[in-house]
Amino acid sequence: MGAPTVSRLPDRIRRLAPLATLPLLAAWFLLVAAYAWVTDGDFISRDQWHFLPMVDHYLSGTLDWHELWQSHTEHVKPGYYLLFLLNARYFGLDMLLETMAGILLLGIASFILLRAMAAGRERDAAMPALALLAAGAVLMSFNQWANYGYGLLSLGGFGGMLAQTLVFLGFARLLGPGLDLRRGALLALALACAVLGFSGARGPALVGACLVAALLAWLLTPEARPRILRQGGAFLLLGGIAIGIYVSLLHYSAPVHAGLADGLKTVLLHPLQALDYVSGILAESMLDLPMLGGSRPLLALVPALPLCAYLLLGWCLWRYFRAAHWRRSWMPLLLILYSALFTLEVLVGRFGSDNGQLHGSQVPRYVFDAHLWLVGCAWILGLDWLEQRATPDRAALRRMLPAGLLTAMLGLELINLGLTLRTAPFQVRANARVALQLRAVVTGTGTLDTLPKWECPSQGLCEQGIAILDKYHLSFIRDAADPVVLARLQQAATPAPRSPPQP
Repeated sequence: MGAPTVSRLPDRIRRLAPLATLPLLAAWFLLVAAYAWVTDGDFISRDQWHFLPMVDHYLSGTLDWHELWQSHTEHVKPGYYLLFLLNARYFGLDMLLETMAGILLLGIASFILLRAMAAGRERDAAMPALALLAAGAVLMSFNQWANYGYGLLSLGGFGGMLAQTLVFLGFARLLGPGLDLRRGALLALALACAVLGFSGARGPALVGACLVAALLAWLLTPEARPRILRQGGAFLLLGGIAIGIYVSLLHYSAPVHAGLADGLKTVLLHPLQALDYVSGILAESMLDLPMLGGSRPLLALVPALPLCAYLLLGWCLWRYFRAAHWRRSWMPLLLILYSALFTLEVLVGRFGSDNGQLHGSQVPRYVFDAHLWLVGCAWILGLDWLEQRATPDRAALRRMLPAGLLTAMLGLELINLGLTLRTAPFQVRANARVALQLRAVVTGTGTLDTLPKWECPSQGLCEQGIAILDKYHLSFIRDAADPVVLARLQQAATPAPRSPPQP
């Protein structure tokens, strides 16, 4: 075979460009894993104290399966609970192991989604590398640092993200070429795992996004209506049944129903404030606003972020339908719809809460759901970039727009990376201090009332939890008096001395 002609080289380079993103995305994932490893606290924290009585019942052989469906909030994640129990039995409630397992699930979910994105075009028109980089940086964003250091959000949240990704990929195929029996069974299994295992209260947003996409596919593809009705109808019926089972097993009390009703009423009575709340969620999904601190150049971006988010979202949706990108894949729309419905759930459930710190719109733990619309936009911009490249008669600005927007998205993620790394030493010190305080309580040299509120929800709950941990020798109880561990934590909890100013 002869050497390729010069005219064929650019096309070949473009086809190989997505492969060049692999080492960059792998390095980004390793950076996420390293951050989680360094900043994670090796102790029971926050809502996990509520799960310790279940651990006691499991290890003593008195567990009732209904306990897997009990919760003190609107979330119940039996899949996470089961993994929590297995961690207690086989690994002594190793919280670092739990967190790193969640980071691994994040990597798997990101790889599957990016692989589908890269495969969404013909071989002679590969997805632009910049689109893959921007989508990968968003999926593994350091804006969601709060989910990298807490096992419930890491293992439970990213476990749900993986299951939901599989559901969306299966449903997107259902709306496109259709599903065979084997893929249909896998889709049903992923749906059950998501709604009944890991997604918690995110289940309605998951099924709702599929419902809206199915309705749009019904309108846009008349030739596929019988198949969409047959396969999509069965899936949505199964999704409704799964959500019904989930809600019925929650044993919701009247105050919870009243709280949801009051939340909806508050939204309807304060539409402008509710719009501002949604704008805060959109802005936070792009840039970690609480981390900005005193950075005046970055703070100048804050007022413009919601407007930029609405413009970007509106442009991408217009291009998606105007250019019929849905013929390529329904995945971008599913991701955007899911973020929109998740934001609606947060709005109804959290808007107007007295606890603004935990229930406000700018909360990092919401990011791993709220920012998926950016992945959908990156996907659409990548498809649009290819279309613009295929029509060289377009205006230069129009052809450069997708690349410019993708570069801006990647730039925001680099800012999030810088902000998170800047505060990493503080996270390490804060967790080390809490670890020392917990060990002091166990050894009788400290008291629970010295713990921060975010660590110990109530003194009675933590006293009961420590007794259970001590009974089975779990978690931080195992090395509470280990001098080597204590010395290491003491060193981590002490700020590094500042060097004297140079003359």
